[in-house]
Order: sequence, then C-alpha cells, then structure tokens
Amino acid sequence: MLDLYDDVTKEIQGTSVPQKGTDPYTIQWCVEAFRESGLTKCLWKTDNEPSIKALKDAVKAKADFIELILKESPKGDSQSNAYAERYQRIMADGVRTFKDMLQHRYGKHIPITH
Repeated sequence: MLDLYDDVTKEIQGTSVPQKGTDPYTIQWCVEAFRESGLTKCLWKTDNEPSIKALKDAVKAKADFIELILKESPKGDSQSNAYAERYQRIMADGVRTFKDMLQHRYGKHIPITH
C-alpha cells in the first residue's frame, strides 16, 4: 500500500503496489498523482526506508513538470508523518476486514501472499 497525503488540501490518494521500491507501476502511479494534483512545487516527506527513498528518486527523475523537494523524517519519528501513518492504519484495517468478509462469505481461505 502506498499513500500520498496533501497536508494543505487534506486529500489522500492511495494504491496497492506489487512490491516495495522502484516498480514501474508504482513510479508511474506517483508521477500521475503529482500531475493530477496540479502542483508545480511539492515537499515529499517520507520515512528513511531505502525502498521509499529509491522510489522518490525515480519519481523525481521522471516528473519533470513539478519541483519535488525530497525529505526524510528522523529515524523513529512516526509523529512527523502522523496523518499519513493514521491513514495507512485505517486502510490496512479496511483491507483485513474486506478479506475476512470474503473468506467468510465464500468459505475459502485467502493466503496472505495473494
């Protein structure tokens, strides 16, 4: 799951990603999300995870229509991205609930790797 949160408009966009890092789908999704935002300049703040840092570098290289300022929050400081962290928890809870509902309704187990 990847989420982009705009702390000015409070808009959140999210998508399910095939893997962490610089997957072509994920790069393109981010580029299009920034294009749709209409912004010309943006501070993109994330945690220090190497895969998200690599993704940000790849998106910045491809998104020539926007000035992306890349910043990482201090290690262990989840409060600096509090809104995004909270949204991520809400989405994960929703996915687990939906998965449970499907398993119950159809009497089938959906493996965690699906």
